[in-house]
Amino acid sequence: MKRYIDKYGANAQLLFKALFLIHLIFSLNILIVGTAVSKLVLAASVLVGVVVLFTRLFEIKQIIRSFEGAVLILFIISYIVSVLVNIRYGFMSGAKYFIWFCLLMGGVFWINRNTDRKMVYREFIILGIILIVITTIMNLINIGLLIEKYSSIYASADGNYYVMGYASWGRLYGIYTDPNYGSVISSAAVVSALFCFLSTRSNVLRVLFAVSVIPNFFYCSFSASRTGNITMMLGIAVFLFIFLIRKFGKMYLLKSAAVSVCAAVVSVIMFNGIQTGYNSIQKHISQSISSSQTNTDITDSEPEDAPTIGRTEEELQGDISNRRFDIWNSGFEIFKKNPVFGIGWNNTVAYVSENIPDSYMLGDINGLANFDVFHNSFIDVFVFQGLTGGVIMLALIVYVLILLVKETAARKYEPKYFALSVATVLLCVFSGCVLSVLVYFNNVISYLFWLFLGYIIYFYKVKEEA
Repeated sequence: MKRYIDKYGANAQLLFKALFLIHLIFSLNILIVGTAVSKLVLAASVLVGVVVLFTRLFEIKQIIRSFEGAVLILFIISYIVSVLVNIRYGFMSGAKYFIWFCLLMGGVFWINRNTDRKMVYREFIILGIILIVITTIMNLINIGLLIEKYSSIYASADGNYYVMGYASWGRLYGIYTDPNYGSVISSAAVVSALFCFLSTRSNVLRVLFAVSVIPNFFYCSFSASRTGNITMMLGIAVFLFIFLIRKFGKMYLLKSAAVSVCAAVVSVIMFNGIQTGYNSIQKHISQSISSSQTNTDITDSEPEDAPTIGRTEEELQGDISNRRFDIWNSGFEIFKKNPVFGIGWNNTVAYVSENIPDSYMLGDINGLANFDVFHNSFIDVFVFQGLTGGVIMLALIVYVLILLVKETAARKYEPKYFALSVATVLLCVFSGCVLSVLVYFNNVISYLFWLFLGYIIYFYKVKEEA
């Protein structure tokens, strides 16, 4: 059996990662989520994922003896304990996520240390192309909806209703379930395009990768997502910094930092320029239509208001965090009452209804809706798993930070691969500071975070063992 695993294990791992990535991107597409195609890809990814998890049983010694493997096993144990301790508030959602979490850790994050580097390099290219192609196609559709000024509420096959196209409050949702998620994966697609551009010698492919950046960058701007704008700047800047300090000779830190800062500044200018330019064009079109109607004595109908991109002052007035500060404070209050094991995953509403009836997490108090997560992936861990889960998470964070500092200072890494991995992880980490995406949710952002975190550790461990 082990002989077959050594021979076909890497191919099974790649197939699972590709199918799982496609499934997760589809789950953000309101036109596809819940359809037969989406369910078929999901079933295939789970089936292959179970096979991959089976192969991990033959690597259990390697997993336990590694720091990251032992830490994640302890984290999973902490998760199970928190679910059992708080079973009176709910059990099924915690049990379901346990399966997904095992697939994420065992199939996406963990890489056998004996895997050939060439196989891992192949994963970078194939998974990067999948992300770029699907995201670019989706964003081309999104921009088309904006040009057509299309706006509606779409009844998706998953039973939910979503904003489709342009939202009247100044944001382009397009066909994403959430524009913040869409803008973050668009940022990841741009960074992957930079990597693929540098990895190919074909001029045709380089042109295609360069062109793919345009719709992804434009969507990030049209979505008016502050999270997306920052992740885009961060991803590009970090990629260039990590890549260039390996390329430059003298004064490599200063030169790399200068290029990265310039790239970030250019990104800001482009974001603002795209929004301003689009709004100016729409204003001009609206004025031209109004003037034309006046000249032809058409007064029965008012000219349609031109759609504009940008967050309104009313939306942000009084609370620049969009309720996040109040939600974070609520999380701190809940944590103080359950500091050891937390309240268990997805038990927020049930817990606060019973124990903190005046909590801001409840719709009757905040005047909007019940909040079950805290829009911060790190607060999520401390609330749901308490100190037992939080301390384990901090141990992994400190370990990875030390590893990154050592690798960057040594300047002996593969420039393109390390730059892509660090840039993607950091842009995902930033999104996790304002969105609940890294740990308890199956989405593209959590997938990319754990995928590239696994790559960083794999390359470090392989080099260290060699």
